Parts: sequence; C-alpha cells; structure tokens
Amino acid sequence: MLAAVDRELDDEAFAVVGVHSPKFPAQRDPHLVSEAVRRLGITHPQVLDPDTEITSSFGVRGWPTMIVVGPDGSILATIAGEPEPQGLLLALRQVIGQARAQGMLAPRPLPLRREAERGHRFRYPGAVAAAADGRIFVADTGHNEVVVLDPEGAELLRLGAGEFNRPSGLALAGGTLYIADTGNHALRTLDLDTGKPPKLTTVAGPPLRSPWGVAWDGRRVFVANAGTHQIWVYDPATSRAAPFAGTGVEGGRDGDAGEAWLAQPSGLALMDGVLYVADAETSSIRAISDLDGRPRVRTVCGAGDLFGFGDRDGAGPAAELQHPIGLAAGGGAVYVADTFNHKLRRIDPATGSCQTLAGGGGSELDPDPLPGSRLAPAQPNAPAFLEPEGLAISLAMSRAISPQAGPPGRRAELIVADTGNHRVLAVAIGDGARRAL
Repeated sequence: MLAAVDRELDDEAFAVVGVHSPKFPAQRDPHLVSEAVRRLGITHPQVLDPDTEITSSFGVRGWPTMIVVGPDGSILATIAGEPEPQGLLLALRQVIGQARAQGMLAPRPLPLRREAERGHRFRYPGAVAAAADGRIFVADTGHNEVVVLDPEGAELLRLGAGEFNRPSGLALAGGTLYIADTGNHALRTLDLDTGKPPKLTTVAGPPLRSPWGVAWDGRRVFVANAGTHQIWVYDPATSRAAPFAGTGVEGGRDGDAGEAWLAQPSGLALMDGVLYVADAETSSIRAISDLDGRPRVRTVCGAGDLFGFGDRDGAGPAAELQHPIGLAAGGGAVYVADTFNHKLRRIDPATGSCQTLAGGGGSELDPDPLPGSRLAPAQPNAPAFLEPEGLAISLAMSRAISPQAGPPGRRAELIVADTGNHRVLAVAIGDGARRAL
C-alpha cells in the first residue's frame, strides 16, 4: 500500500520513510533488514530503530502505525493499523495542498540510491513440494515464479512469469499443484496433466489475505491465511473457501477451532489426521485435531504467546523458537524451518520434544556450511542456513549425496528452501548428508 502511495505522490514534495522497530532479535541485524527490504521490493528509505527510540518518541504502541508529519515537523495525524488506500491518498493530497497554499513546501530529491543486487538462480525461494516421481517444485518467491526440478536439481520448467506475486506455499494433489499466491491474495492451481505449459487457474481470491502455507488431505485444501490469523479450507468439489480455525484475533489461545487465536500462521503439514501449523508470530507449533468432527487447536511446543520466543531445545513450552515458517511431516516426526534461528528442528508430536536437527551452529548434523553460504565458512559455528522458510519430504530415488552414502537408492530427504541464501538443498534425514539442487 505505501509503495502505491509513494508512486502516486512521486511528483509531490512528499516522502515515505519506514521506521523498522524489531520484535525479534534476528530483526535487529542490519544485513538481514537490508535483505528483507530487497526481498519485499521496498523502494522508500528505511531507518533501523533497534531500541525503539524513534518509535517511542512518536508514541507508537503497535504495528503498523503511520505518522503524518508536516513540513514544519508537527504531527498532523497518527493512524493505527492499515487504512483504506484511497482514503489515505485523498487525505495526504489535502495536506499537501494546504501546505503548498501556505508556501511551506521546498521540494528536493532525497540523496539516496539503491544498492545493486547480485543475480541468483533462485531469489528468496519460499516454499517447496516433492512429488512421488522425484520432481521438486519450488516457489521462487523473489522471481514470482514456480520452478520444476528433476531429482538432481536440473530445471525442467519455469512457470508463472508475470502471473504470480510472491508465491509462498505449495501443495500437490495428484496432477494439480496448489499455490498460495501471497501477494495476489489468491489460491491458484497449475494443472500438471494438461501439457506444457500447465494451465493456471485462480480457484479462490478475496477474502483471502496473504495466504501462505497450503496442505492437501485428499479431498480439500487447508490454507494458512496469515493476513487474518486464520486457517481456511477450500473444497474443490464445491469451489468454496471458508474459515476453518481462528477467530481472526491475533494471539495464542488454544481450544475449539472456532474460538482459538492464531498469529500469522504460515507453514502447514498433515500427518495421521492432524494439521500442524507453524504459528509464526507466537513462535510456536500448533496442532489441529479431529478435522472432520469438532476440530480443536493445541500448542505442541513453543511459548504460544506473542512475545515468547528464543532459541532453546526442550519439550512443550520449554522449547523456544523464533518466527518459524516452514513445516513438513512424516515418519512420526514434524520438521520445522525455525526461520529466524536459521535452524531445522525435529518435533515428536506425542511428547512435544523439539530438538535442533541442523543449522545455527553446534548441531548434530552440520559442522560447517556448504560453499556459497552468505555466512563465511571460516566463521566458528556458522549456521548452514539463512532464514530457511520452506520444507518438504522426498522419498524418491536419488543418486548418492555423499561419497559415504553408497549407491543411488531410495532415501528420505528434507528438501529445504534456504531462503536467505537463495538456494534449495536436499538434506538426508538419516545422516544429514547434503546436496544443493
């Protein structure tokens, strides 16, 4: 919305300045903030406010809040939440007109320039899915495309140029690929059986808001509707989408699905009739059971509240995560992309035990990062991942992924969208051997 306002008022003596006041420790890192600005395509200047000094000086109490400042430095308006775009634009034009009439404007360009960006095969890949035949599907989020790979990582198809806006979730349903087209607020499908190129169809749009993870249970699609803090369900038999869990209030309350609170639900995974949810803003993993009866929400691990986060292995509320986004489930375990801790975690859903599997330094599987990581390999305990967001489990035939692994064969691998490193990896669940796709 602010980008549209900035464009509309480009010829006026007006500037949008973002003030980044971080909630999570990872959001204090200037490098990661700079990456987020590039990833989101933000063109107006950003100020990092790690100790919330600027935020507090304006009396801001929640995110997002907009402050309209006049040419003389006076505060003209404080707007909590996201205003209606056209109403905001009209009000700003009135303010600018009044200031111009009073002779208060002296327009001049801001002395800023955008940093150059290196090209990548993938740009902030945000989600992955694995087919039974070994193909890997990648939501190449930063390029607004979906990429199809063979089991070894060779590119078969690149789809959706000019069609998607930050696709962030994938789920396979036979010959249909469901896509959470996050920036377009839509659920879309690619019919993989119609030939090349596959047919793209929008099956659900408004009132979806920033749909993220998707999961297929054999007859319907569950959608993490991050923008409304809910889980929605889409039934292809009726072409209808409706809320399934969450009231829309942001929080971590457990209980009946219709009364529970979620907070920016992101990744989804199904196992044994239970839907697991990466609840990003409560830094916890939630589970919804009895999907066909009276669904109930419970917290499997993590603090389960808006300001409970950290980096600690443990069980139930003793475990600490930091803004987890990706999930995969299989073999009795739930795997988590613990995004802001730069880790993969393994959860036993029966006990709530949450243990580091890889990344973050000091893990059991990765003594050093792969070549090409944005974190220098010589750095002690450097994590192998940088803000991983997408996970899938592949059981397809593949070649040996390390000299010690033996001949090619069927191996259980975690396919990882290593988002901040602009790459996709395959990590063997048994021994942690890794390869780049």
